[in-house]
Amino acid sequence: MQERLDLPKHSILVKWIGIIITLALGVIHLVLARQELYEASYASVMLAGYFAASMVSAIGIYRDAEVWGWVLGFLLAAHNLGHAK
Repeated sequence: MQERLDLPKHSILVKWIGIIITLALGVIHLVLARQELYEASYASVMLAGYFAASMVSAIGIYRDAEVWGWVLGFLLAAHNLGHAK
């Protein structure tokens, strides 16, 4: 059973922009994880986890799962903004 909210449907454009931004952030974190692998392995694991979470979020957005797609994507973006320098 898929979790759904009674929210208005997102337009196709907003949906694909959300997917693209989420995937881009995930790929950036995957590249950073590779760079951190030898310097701090714990940071590499955390960055790889961010990549995995962004993939889950992108799949959720694609499947119109508002709760675990959009909310997880929002939480990842908020986390990313919290660590911006």
